[in-house]
Amino acid sequence: MNSFKTILYLVVIALLFAAVVTTKNSFLLRTDHAPQGMLSMQFAFTEAQQQQILKEWESAYINEQTYSRDTVITGKLTGLDTAIKQTKANDYFIVLYILFFFLIFYKFRKELSLGPHSTYRRRWLLLFLLVLFAGIADLIENSYLLRAFENEPLAPHKIPPPWKIYGPALLKYALLTGTLYYFCIKIGILNHIRIWLKRLSALLRSFVIYSWKFRIVLLGLLSLFLLLALTDQGQDLLVTINTSDWGIFWFYSVTTVLAMVNWLLPKVYDNMPQVDLKKVTAPKLDFTKEHRREKLDFARFLGALTFIIPAICIMITMQNYHIHYLIDSIPPLLVLFVIAVLYINILRYNWLDYIYKPNGVFSSTRYTVTMLIILLTIIFWGRSEETRAPYYLTYLALGFLLLSFAFLLTVSYRNCIRHFEHMAISPIILTAGVLVSLLFIAFNFEAVVFLLTRNDRFYTLPVVIAALVAYTLFFSFLLVAGNRMGIQFITLFLLVIVYKSAVSINDIHKIHLIARPAAQSKPQTLRSYTLTWLEHRKKEIANHNQQYNLGYPVFFVNAYGGGIRAAAWTTMVVGRLDQMLHKMPGTRVRDHDFQHHVFSYSGTSGGTIGISLLVSSRLEHHGGKTDETFYPENILKLYQHDYLTATLTGLFGRDALQSLIGVKLYPDRARIQEQNWEIYMRRNGINYQVPMRTGWLPNMIDVPLFFSNTYDINTGYKGIISPVHLKGTDFPGTVLLQEFIKSNEDLYLSTAAFISARFPYVSPTAKFDERHHFTDGGTLENSGAETSLQVFQVFKSVWDSLQHKDPSYQNLKLKINFLSLPNSIPVLDSVERIKNLYEPLAPALGLLNSTNGNTVKADTINRFLAKRNNWNYFSINPRVVKIKENVWPVLPIGWQISDYALQQMQLSIIKNQPVLDSITRQFQAPEQPL
Repeated sequence: MNSFKTILYLVVIALLFAAVVTTKNSFLLRTDHAPQGMLSMQFAFTEAQQQQILKEWESAYINEQTYSRDTVITGKLTGLDTAIKQTKANDYFIVLYILFFFLIFYKFRKELSLGPHSTYRRRWLLLFLLVLFAGIADLIENSYLLRAFENEPLAPHKIPPPWKIYGPALLKYALLTGTLYYFCIKIGILNHIRIWLKRLSALLRSFVIYSWKFRIVLLGLLSLFLLLALTDQGQDLLVTINTSDWGIFWFYSVTTVLAMVNWLLPKVYDNMPQVDLKKVTAPKLDFTKEHRREKLDFARFLGALTFIIPAICIMITMQNYHIHYLIDSIPPLLVLFVIAVLYINILRYNWLDYIYKPNGVFSSTRYTVTMLIILLTIIFWGRSEETRAPYYLTYLALGFLLLSFAFLLTVSYRNCIRHFEHMAISPIILTAGVLVSLLFIAFNFEAVVFLLTRNDRFYTLPVVIAALVAYTLFFSFLLVAGNRMGIQFITLFLLVIVYKSAVSINDIHKIHLIARPAAQSKPQTLRSYTLTWLEHRKKEIANHNQQYNLGYPVFFVNAYGGGIRAAAWTTMVVGRLDQMLHKMPGTRVRDHDFQHHVFSYSGTSGGTIGISLLVSSRLEHHGGKTDETFYPENILKLYQHDYLTATLTGLFGRDALQSLIGVKLYPDRARIQEQNWEIYMRRNGINYQVPMRTGWLPNMIDVPLFFSNTYDINTGYKGIISPVHLKGTDFPGTVLLQEFIKSNEDLYLSTAAFISARFPYVSPTAKFDERHHFTDGGTLENSGAETSLQVFQVFKSVWDSLQHKDPSYQNLKLKINFLSLPNSIPVLDSVERIKNLYEPLAPALGLLNSTNGNTVKADTINRFLAKRNNWNYFSINPRVVKIKENVWPVLPIGWQISDYALQQMQLSIIKNQPVLDSITRQFQAPEQPL
């Protein structure tokens, strides 16, 4: 390929980047008087039109957060701001399109000549001058547009007259239109378009054929991309693995094996009978002598793409964490497209030969030097503590890009490299693939996964990639064997899976129940427990009323779902409140912590896990106050464990096998997850295996009641499980799980908590019987606020009855408080217009957003009732907090969390100090200092 095409490619790529920047947030410019956005402003022929458009652009906005070195600034990005940014960026676009047209006219200069005797008549140069004049007019137009945008719309005397804008715009479009019209007529554009469309059609057909042929490899790459790019849990895993040198080593190593497998298998597929292209009605591909080589190039491209995808996903992660890098203004997906096109052309035109095989002779020296530079860069560059995680994510992305080039270079010249020249590479790759697959299989055994993840959190990504290797090899074996024997093994295999799923009735995902001794007493009812609680607190309530002239504070706490981040946030907030009350000066309340005043906890999903840890710790201390485990500065040790790898390996491995054969052979991944938490909590002095029915005995009155909310997919009702007996009249339209537990059975607190935390599809649906299967509590309502209100209504009913029947209670006063614990940072609203695609997606989006609607409704009702009845309502969210210089972590929804996300929540507690202070004021007289 000559240098002209290289320059043209570079200009097209730069033009594409500039176009993306120039059109960013264009939806803000499409208003009633500017339906075409900037174009409407260019052709506003009157001052009144200009004024109206500018006013609309100034009122159209989106909320935007700007992350600086020290703080985050929340403000509005208006349409006027967008117009200014686009106009300034358009200056670069003008320069690039002038250069582009120069190259295009130069390319077709012979066809632009007047005839056989006009060789030296540079008509193409005249066309270029016309485009140059159009560009100058465009620059003039931009200067006047900026004058209009940078002045107040209500100051028309400062805005240039309309003709100074639409005049250069008309000239620009006239010159470009005329030039392009002449150019197209002169070179016979219709004939060229027909040829280009035929080539494009052939390319698309080739893409479809090869995509189907290599579908197993492509599906594996797509799965890897979806995990790392589209899930905040995947992005947080990248941050976590980046904190460990061993984690990075295993990440590189397993990805390299996957890349080699993805390079080898397409060549294996190629040796199978090919699709008969003659039977396809579309234009035939003209591969000629290059047919065989191009198919091998596709295999090399897939191998290199295996490294490129993690690099692009790391860029996406850095943008979400607001970690600045050299090209962070360019969308990572556009970078992926550009790199993919670059690699395809490197393979198609053998660009590497210009450097590593000049004059047809391979230069082993250049290859060795290149590989040494890549290796040393990956190992040593950016390894100091100052540039360590998460900054090292930049170097991690660079490492994967360098590995992709090293891989491409090695496989392209493997027959020229001394050590690889006569080496049978296929057995080595298959052996490595099998060993990695065995690693994945080993992690399906509890003893192995619990041992290896005991002190490390970096195994999740390598194990998931190992699973991709295993499944890629497995399905490739079925494909090749089926092709040779004329049997569609993959189709039959999938049909067997569907059949077994349709006809099998098994107990694979049945709830883990334990035996309950018959001698143990039956659980109390909610009303009897409430009565006991109030009678136990009678003297304390009276003393509080008398000493502080305040109502005795009683809290009803609800915790939102959100995976491990919800658990961490819930325990941090409550731990901080416990800590503040212990340190409160001059009051008797410091003898009790905050949880002493919490009557009930109601949670969904990860929030349920958080409240279950609080009550289990309290039960461990026999109803007394907890130790300092949950204080924000001490809580990291609870969540710095790998709670995800065992669950994911169960999803891809052990449970997949059980589901295939339809027989329960061992505990499912849900039970493995419970055991995982039980082990780590035991290491931190918390007994997570407390039986539900025997935990809340009469002497445990100081332990808040625990309510785990779930969702019954069979009935569509909310489900509740609690240590006390509930009545259906108090919780209408609710499935009470107590009804499915026999009198001689019980379940652990961990099991009860994880009935609420059943993320589809990481955790399976919990089965009690054939008519009741329970999934994540956040499916229906993600706050637990509705249950919290229902518990309060029972509490109020008992309290009102006591005051009515017993005169000694009539002068006692309570102060009711609702505490809601969301765990996500509020999303900023956007006014972006709805695309046409919204219409077919509307029903599905409506169903998905019903959860959010039910959540907001339940919590809003509590807030409204509190305001109307002079109760208190508090809500505490995490904040956007900087961890290190220009590092603003995301909070993952999943079962593993990085130290940076945990540190963000720790700092968020400090940011929420005013709300925490307002809560502690309920425990002391107004004149007392905090």
